[in-house]
This record gives sequence, structure tokens and C-alpha cells, in this order.
Amino acid sequence: MPHTSASAPRVRQSEFRFRCIGCGDVGDRASQNFRCSRCKDLLEITYPQWSVSATSFPAKGVVELKSTWKQRRLSSSKVDLSGVWRFREVLPILENAEQSITLREGNTPLYEMPRCSRITGVPRLFAKH
Repeated sequence: MPHTSASAPRVRQSEFRFRCIGCGDVGDRASQNFRCSRCKDLLEITYPQWSVSATSFPAKGVVELKSTWKQRRLSSSKVDLSGVWRFREVLPILENAEQSITLREGNTPLYEMPRCSRITGVPRLFAKH
């Protein structure tokens, strides 16, 4: 059993479904390889309460979300600078977003790799950390 700390961020469970990207079959369970039991295509995770056909896309409209996410890039808060938690409206819901743990993930730059480029014969080779 994993150790949990009283100070660890608490995540509220979101209702989700598995949907086959091939045949569209929907269910609440997935096999170990995340394949559809009907057609064997891949399953994706969907959040029905966030569907575009609903009256709102996670409680905010798409335009408002984009604006919120842009504004967060100007923030000095670690959670807002994270390339993951900046988009917290579409992630499992934290009870307190400021408790999220972040290593500034998602904002890694591209690095040009000239030596690897020469060795492999690829004209310009880039990598991400």
C-alpha cells in the first residue's frame, strides 16, 4: 500500500469513461492493454461532464479557458507556470490547486543536437529534455 501524507495534495475523483477510437464503444473498464473488447482498437479516456455538447466546457467556455490559460503564463505562481497544472480545468480536480506538486513540467525547450546530427546524418536534429 502506498504511503500517503496528510499534507499530500488531495484529488477529487472525476467521472470518466473509456471510449474506443475505432468503433465508439463506451465503457467504464479497460483491459490491461487499453484495447476495445469489440474491435481491438485503442481506448481513450473521456469525461462526459465536459462534453462540448454540454452547456459549458468544464464550467467555463472555450474562449474563457484560453484567456485564463494565457493569463497564467504571466503569473509567478509555480502552479500557473507549470505546463501541466496551468490547464487544471481539464485535469482531475485538486481540492486546492496551490498544493499541486510541480517541477515546471511541460515547459521544456527544444535543444539542437549538432553532434548527434553529424553522427546520424540528419541535417538538423532536436531533442526535448
